[in-house]
Amino acid sequence: MFSLYSLDPGIIEKHLRFLENDVKLILFLQESECPHCTKVRKFIEKLSSITQKIQAITYNYAINDKMVQKYHIRHVPAVALTGKKDYGIRYYGAPADMELFHFLDDVVDVSRGEAGLSDNVKEKLMQINWPVHLQLFISHRCPYSRPAVKLAIEAAIENDFISIDILDAMEFPEDAEKYGVRGIPYSVINEKNSFYGALTGEEFANQLISANSGK
Repeated sequence: MFSLYSLDPGIIEKHLRFLENDVKLILFLQESECPHCTKVRKFIEKLSSITQKIQAITYNYAINDKMVQKYHIRHVPAVALTGKKDYGIRYYGAPADMELFHFLDDVVDVSRGEAGLSDNVKEKLMQINWPVHLQLFISHRCPYSRPAVKLAIEAAIENDFISIDILDAMEFPEDAEKYGVRGIPYSVINEKNSFYGALTGEEFANQLISANSGK
């Protein structure tokens, strides 16, 4: 696994050449009781120093209540990925602990504002016209977490009613315990429905739709 802290900026720059539109990485940090906040700040600042298309904005979670409420932030450290608009994509924890290029791919996807989904999946997702808040519990060591994250981000980009929180279950054990996480990846829909695993696009869309119908 690569580490952003030791990786040559030229390699990152080469990867970020696929950025199309500007991206804002909005950080929520605090000085106390946040062991990863400094790492996350350095991580995002390094990205923004490599390309002008990435802007880093930092807020103190403890004192910026208005922005915390605006972006619906629940924990620190948190990163909101926004492009042409706010797609409701939130990372909780240290993104640098992810496999590096996967996170960069997510930033690129947000910059494009387009989901790489099949037409059939897009049609299913567009049936959703009610708020869907997905909490996705992952592990950076789990091979099934990556496709689950990718699909959730694509869904949030495709449909403005869908928002996602991505959390490392090990880093936020209280949340994992609250929702009874016993395996990874684990998705919680609107606080009441849940499912395990990395699904296909159609299966994922059906889960979101079924959650609203109570099936």
